Amino acid sequence: MSTVYFATSNQYKFDEFTRLFALSKVDLRQIVLDISEIQTMDYASIAEAKSVEAYRQTGMPIMTEVCGIGIDALDGFPSGLNRSFWETLGPKVSTITNAIGSAAHADVWLSICDGRRIHHSSETSRGQIAPAPSSQGTFHLDQVFIPEGASKTLADMDTTERDFHSYRAKVVPNMAKLLKSLGVV
Repeated sequence: MSTVYFATSNQYKFDEFTRLFALSKVDLRQIVLDISEIQTMDYASIAEAKSVEAYRQTGMPIMTEVCGIGIDALDGFPSGLNRSFWETLGPKVSTITNAIGSAAHADVWLSICDGRRIHHSSETSRGQIAPAPSSQGTFHLDQVFIPEGASKTLADMDTTERDFHSYRAKVVPNMAKLLKSLGVV
């Protein structure tokens, strides 16, 4: 199994990605870095800035992740502005979307900078915002997002069901192929 370093301080996120990458024979190692996330709706800009900063801090390729949710009735808002959005609204997101429309999408970007170029893999998963947030889990997006084809939030799913429906599960095989083509793994 090949090793890739992944920058995150979120253990929940790291555990999920570790399970998912293991299926592609990639061993993730967590590295905690202090990386500020720029505030923009443009995921590509956020992903680029995070991967460049991870490389700058360590001098080696470090995979980073950006994820967020876009609400259709809000023209895709908050997208990359998730942190401020969740800190401000929290569980009110369900109440708001029930009033204006609950259709949504979850986006995830994995990126790695090799010192010369930035490489990305991204995926979007359709779904809806739950009528009320789940009391399970700790990750805000997973507490409210019900993926298309599912009847409950990601936070309410067991690990097997979650790994099947997760927006992160969709991006991992493509990123594993990209890492192999780059000779990172």
